[in-house]
Amino acid sequence: MYLGLGSGAEFFSNMDKHRNVRLPTYVSDALCIETGIDLGDGTRVLYRPGRRPSSYIYSISQRFPDEWFGSRFVIFPLLSELYGIRPKQRKSSKHRNGICVYVNSPGVLLFKHRILGLPVGECSRLIRAPCFAVESGEDAMCRFVEGYQYADGSFVAGRSPCIRITSSSISMIRKFSEVADGFNVSHSLTRDHRDVGFSLRISAEKSMTRWLKQVPLLNPVQVSKFLVWKRFSECPPGIVLFPIRQSSRFPNEEQRARLFMDSVDLVTQFVLDGRVLTPSEIAEATIARTASRAANSVRRLVRRGFVRVFSRDGKNFARLTRAGQESVFDLWEAWRLLRSQNFRISPLKSYELAAHGEKVPRNAEVGQQTLTLASSA
Repeated sequence: MYLGLGSGAEFFSNMDKHRNVRLPTYVSDALCIETGIDLGDGTRVLYRPGRRPSSYIYSISQRFPDEWFGSRFVIFPLLSELYGIRPKQRKSSKHRNGICVYVNSPGVLLFKHRILGLPVGECSRLIRAPCFAVESGEDAMCRFVEGYQYADGSFVAGRSPCIRITSSSISMIRKFSEVADGFNVSHSLTRDHRDVGFSLRISAEKSMTRWLKQVPLLNPVQVSKFLVWKRFSECPPGIVLFPIRQSSRFPNEEQRARLFMDSVDLVTQFVLDGRVLTPSEIAEATIARTASRAANSVRRLVRRGFVRVFSRDGKNFARLTRAGQESVFDLWEAWRLLRSQNFRISPLKSYELAAHGEKVPRNAEVGQQTLTLASSA
C-alpha cells in the first residue's frame, strides 16, 4: 500500500535536507513496527512550528539498564532504516533510570502527524490503530501490534504466566482483541484502574504459543523472561541479560539489588569491549550514568577481575581483562538466543559498526560458556 506522499520535500527543513532525511513512501513491516513502538512509548512535540527558534522532537522512552540494549539494537536500526537518520539518546530524568531515543526533525514529525495521522502532545487515551495498518491487511496489523507489544506489552511469569498488553485507550485494546480473535487466541480484557487503563491477557500456554507465532516478542527484556520461563517453568519479576551462575536458582529480594548493579556493569563491559575509556567517556557512552557512578561500576568490575585500570597523563583509564572479554563473548551468545526468537532484533554492534565503517571482530560470535538469562529488581 502506498502512502501518497510524493517526495515529502515540503516537510523538510534545511537541516533535514543536509542530513539526507528520507520518508517512507509505502507501508512496510518496519513502518508498522516502528509506529506501534511510537504509539506505545513515543512522544511527538512541536514547539513554535514555523518560527525561530523551533523544535520538532520525536522521542521514545526507555529504561536503563534493562532496555539500553533494546534501544540500541531494535529502535536505532528501525529509525535509521525508515528515515535515513541516526537517532540520538539521552538521559530523560536526573533522579530516575529513564533514557530516551530521539530525533529532532520537522520532516519526520510532520510525516507522522499529517501523513500517518498520529496525534501530538498528550494522547495516550486518544490513540487508536492507524488506518494505514488496518487497511493494509492482517500481516501489517500484526506487525503494528508487535511494535506496540515491544513498548507496552510484557511476558508476566509467576503463578499465572501470561502475555499482557496494556493501554489507556479502550479503542486500542478492542482492536488487539479483534486481532487475537482472528487467530483463535483465547484471551481476556480487564480494567487495570478505576478511570483509565486496560489490559489484554493471554494465559493459556497453547494460546500464548499461537499468539507468539503471529506476533512474536520483540523487546529483548521480554524475550529473556519468556526464555527463562520456558527453561525453568518460573521467572521472577524484573529481568536483565545476565549469566546464571547457579542455573536452577533464582535471586531472592536481597540479591535483586546486586543483580541490578550487575546489569549496569554489563552495559559498562559492553561499551568497554575493544576500547579504552575514562569514567567520563563511559558515562557518555552508557547515557544514564554520571561519571562518579561509572567509576563505581568500574571499581566493581575491577574487584571481579573483569576490568583493569591504569593512569596516563593524569587520567584514569579502564579496559577489559581477558576474563572481562570472555564475559562479553557470553553476552554475544545470549544475544543469538534472543535473535532466534525474533530476527528483527539486530546483531550486537551491527548498527554502530556499520555507522562507523568498522568490522565485527571474528571472535565476537564465540561464547566460552553457556549463557542463559536471569532477573533483578
